Amino acid sequence: MKKGNKMNLKQHYKIKLQEDADNFSWERELRERGIFFEKKEYFPNYIIYKIEKPSEDILKEFSQRREISKIEIMHHYFLNFQTHVMEVQMPPYEKASADKKYPVVGVLDNGIANVEMMNSWIYHDEKQYCPERQHPTHGNFIAGVILYGDELSDKKWIAGEKIKIYDAVIVPDFSVCQLEEDELLFRLRKAVEEHTWIKIWNLSISIRFAVDLERISEFGLLLDYLQEKYDIIICKSCGNGEFIKDKEEKGSILQGSDTIRSLVVASCNQDGEVSSFSLSGRGHKILEKPDIAMYGGDVFWDADGKRKISGVYSFSPKGEIVSSFGTSFATARMTSLLGNILFWKEDASALFLKAMAVQTASHGEKYFLGYGCPKDTAGIQKEYENSYILEGNLLEEERITLAYRNGKIKCTLSSDVILDYHQEEDYVLCDINLSFEKNGKKYENENLFGEYVKLNNLKKYEISMEEEEGEIEIIFSKRWGKVENKKKDRALSYCFVFQK
Repeated sequence: MKKGNKMNLKQHYKIKLQEDADNFSWERELRERGIFFEKKEYFPNYIIYKIEKPSEDILKEFSQRREISKIEIMHHYFLNFQTHVMEVQMPPYEKASADKKYPVVGVLDNGIANVEMMNSWIYHDEKQYCPERQHPTHGNFIAGVILYGDELSDKKWIAGEKIKIYDAVIVPDFSVCQLEEDELLFRLRKAVEEHTWIKIWNLSISIRFAVDLERISEFGLLLDYLQEKYDIIICKSCGNGEFIKDKEEKGSILQGSDTIRSLVVASCNQDGEVSSFSLSGRGHKILEKPDIAMYGGDVFWDADGKRKISGVYSFSPKGEIVSSFGTSFATARMTSLLGNILFWKEDASALFLKAMAVQTASHGEKYFLGYGCPKDTAGIQKEYENSYILEGNLLEEERITLAYRNGKIKCTLSSDVILDYHQEEDYVLCDINLSFEKNGKKYENENLFGEYVKLNNLKKYEISMEEEEGEIEIIFSKRWGKVENKKKDRALSYCFVFQK
């Protein structure tokens, strides 16, 4: 690898074999043909073969081989991040107390600088995931939003306390080198697996290529695996695109944002409308993303047709107040919000955190803002105190009867799903379905958010009832995508929030 701005980047391809393929025979064939390869285990039992760019003849041959599930370019990760110095008053300096216990969230990014305003809030350890030279710009901005986002904004989005941040540096200075996908994912996985006590992670980086609308990327698969294995929640940015006035023409979310279990965050402006750059999963065969939204700034056009920027403020590596915009910073606010829940519910599960945020969200747009923007810290705690909370494990079917008031049902279900990580069937094989019955009448088709056609792990219902008060029977049941996938030996965990 060359130092400086010019780098000699070799192009690699990645090959995924069918699950029943003979890996030993395949590796022997590659050796015999003189094709150099590296065997990469992204996570247990998920193998990728990394090879140098093949000839057109070999590429055509491999694309037609039955035992090859897919062959495609191994993308590089790069970061394009710019800020503008602002003449804004510095917020009051606040230092973490040595006598107080704070929740800790993890930030997977390019590092956090030695900034006086934030130093006492940053947690480091001896673990290192980025041996190359570092330039903490984007990660530093993220940390500033998590800690001082409200103070630097003219609106209280979180209205909570400051939390501590673990600085997980996985991305280098890109003037020195770029990461290929396999190395980025290796670092990410290692950082999480060596800090499984951290329940909430902020991941505001994506591979800047649109997702495949037919299947989930390896980036998305790894995020789902880590969350399933360690009962954590990853707040993931949905990605930035071009500045488009017509939201119906927005591009697709980026690789890494195609994750079922992560809380995928869109950006809205100060008026609660989708930002011009915030991407969506519209048209995806499997996904309906994003899930939720937060303020991440906006780029818009004034009456004279000139482009204007409404930015988010944070800190440069030098400690200056700077401005930028992006779904990255909406995600940072969401991480701060979830971290604040841990002040009053330290043992909160990942499903509980997700369900409570979505339960309080409003003004959503299915493909652009998800369920909308959640309430602030106090609003979520109040919702919790005025709700029935049911957490459990569903084997087949459960029925409960709950009382409702104010002529409506408002509830959220966050649940586990059964996934086929090899995607030889549809990705999501099974989820938990809800149905509502009263005096023999079913109500789920009257949900404000419509029917849930695609299998997913996050469902919200708002249903108007004929009577102001009453009782409703709620049926939890497994829903299988295909009958042949049906199994009876795995329970699915869930968190159900029902407004009293």
